[in-house]
Amino acid sequence: MDNNFNDSSVATITYSSQLSALYAASNTRDTMRSKVWKPSGYFRIKISNCKLYINDGSAKTATLTPGAYTTAAALATHIQSVLNAVSSGWTVSYSSTTYKFTISRSSSATLVFSSTTDAVWDVLGYTATADDATGPWPAQESRIHTREFYQIDLGLAYSCPAFHAICPIDESFPLSSTATVVIKADNIDDEDNWESPAFTHTCTPGDNGIHEFMDDADGTSRTYRYWRFEYVDRMNPAGPSTFGISHIYFGDWVTMSISNVSPGFTYAFTDRTEASESESGQQFFKSGSKYRRFQSLSIELMDADERRELVRTFERLGTEEPFYLALDPTLEISETTGELTAFGRFATEPTLPHVIRDLFTVNIDFREAC
Repeated sequence: MDNNFNDSSVATITYSSQLSALYAASNTRDTMRSKVWKPSGYFRIKISNCKLYINDGSAKTATLTPGAYTTAAALATHIQSVLNAVSSGWTVSYSSTTYKFTISRSSSATLVFSSTTDAVWDVLGYTATADDATGPWPAQESRIHTREFYQIDLGLAYSCPAFHAICPIDESFPLSSTATVVIKADNIDDEDNWESPAFTHTCTPGDNGIHEFMDDADGTSRTYRYWRFEYVDRMNPAGPSTFGISHIYFGDWVTMSISNVSPGFTYAFTDRTEASESESGQQFFKSGSKYRRFQSLSIELMDADERRELVRTFERLGTEEPFYLALDPTLEISETTGELTAFGRFATEPTLPHVIRDLFTVNIDFREAC
């Protein structure tokens, strides 16, 4: 997989939030895995979840302005403003350690949690159902966002049956076990429409990232202009910026449909940690990157069309440009798709020993990119 529409000069990207220019969403187009996109915490307020119900001596409703808030702190500031517009003495804060909102007032009042029509309570982590007159009022649950998304506009409709998202080489993919991850696609770019788009595919993240082949199940080709990667992980204990994505792939693939990798290839690991030892035998280590290798990948009796496709791939990429390689996308020999899928490079130049007539055996070594 080396046809990444995310890298295309005609594709434009939009995203929910980014922590800073250092952690820009555009880093997902860079092949250097140490450069990452980190979101800052995106909260989308809608007409259906924009109201706070209070009683400061009389029943009042504070209505938030629907729209996007790219940090929890910005949302907290807005909530404080609308509360003080209908009442007085209110303060709203957000903790960068507990990731909880806290509402307080300088004099007595009641938060009316029993009023739930178009309420914002759950967005802010308030799960109580009984009215509460004892302030301050910290939220019962943490909230780091309503969701985060990364979207590409291809200009025209294209099929993107393969999706990959990976993190830095020495990190495990940082989603919690309760996260929901989906790929969405449509020909209309509208936030309300993204609630129920033309195409939705639920992803299963693993330690090595997200690796999805979206038309394997039914063979259907789906062409859309807009493709979106979206996740909801509202209670991740590491906070909104824990989610560091180093590379994203939206594209297609080339598969060996006639030949296949022969049994006997080697799945190996390299640890670049340097070790030294004192005179007393005490060991010291300078930590280095650890990466995977696929060695002795032999495709025997490869026919002419597939051989030419592989040769064109090497001529285009050489040993410099990385690409995605999936040895077992249909789970014949591995437990998960990501186990034998990697973003890497040709470790050496492929060799093509001739066998007979127009048939060759192709030998490949591949190493994961750091």
